[in-house]
Amino acid sequence: MSYCLNPNCTKPNQQNSISFCINCGTKLLLKERYRPIKFLGAGGMGRNFLAIDEDTPLKRKCLIKQFFPAPNIANSQAAFQKAVELFNREAEYLDKLNVTAKDKGSGKEASITINNDWILSEKSIEEERPFLLSNTD
Repeated sequence: MSYCLNPNCTKPNQQNSISFCINCGTKLLLKERYRPIKFLGAGGMGRNFLAIDEDTPLKRKCLIKQFFPAPNIANSQAAFQKAVELFNREAEYLDKLNVTAKDKGSGKEASITINNDWILSEKSIEEERPFLLSNTD
């Protein structure tokens, strides 16, 4: 199963064998590599998806974090800028931990812009739930 990352898609569950969402036309493979398979949850700044790394022989599981702020954040310029800063800080923090560094690049390259959404690939996960970080700064 594939899951469409377009937040406006009304039928995000898709077949694995296709490249584009049948409902909205969104590309289903992120960076030609990561296939979202399940929506895990959302918070104030974004959405989390369980994904498969199609570029690994064992189809390793990973987490995709999509920057998609809640309306109260998106509608406030100051709150939106702070959310972007925090999202990028998380990418830098994960890079310092060397979490799948070869998959996501390094430093600011860890967050990429695709269809105006910032996407970040995180460490493989064993359980199908959002990856939580504690602030150790």
